Amino acid sequence: MIIQALCDYYRRKEADPDSNIAPEGFEWKEIPFIITINLKGEFVAIEDMREGEGKKKTAKAFLVPVAEKKTSGIKSNLLWDTAEYVLGVSSPERKRKDLLERNNAFIQRIKFELPTENQYVQALLQLLK
Repeated sequence: MIIQALCDYYRRKEADPDSNIAPEGFEWKEIPFIITINLKGEFVAIEDMREGEGKKKTAKAFLVPVAEKKTSGIKSNLLWDTAEYVLGVSSPERKRKDLLERNNAFIQRIKFELPTENQYVQALLQLLK
């Protein structure tokens, strides 16, 4: 009974354009930086998506595919993640030895879940080579 009521409530909120509820399979996630590329897959810019002043800056929230649970092992999110996964880089303090595997997991997830014939996906994969 409670589960059905919660499901009905979610469906009502989902139908309301003012509710800002994430569709099933998605969530609102604060993303501090976005990498911009062109259709050739060439880097254009890193955009700072944080808002506010000084130490009180907060990242802007974007609707993204639901995050992977990362308790152990290597699991990449689809189209968003840390620099370790997206770019295969880390801060010198972390000294990660699995950066190549993390980056490869990010690329393979894109190839597996998105249509690789799409020009935007092709541009992204060109950048990530």
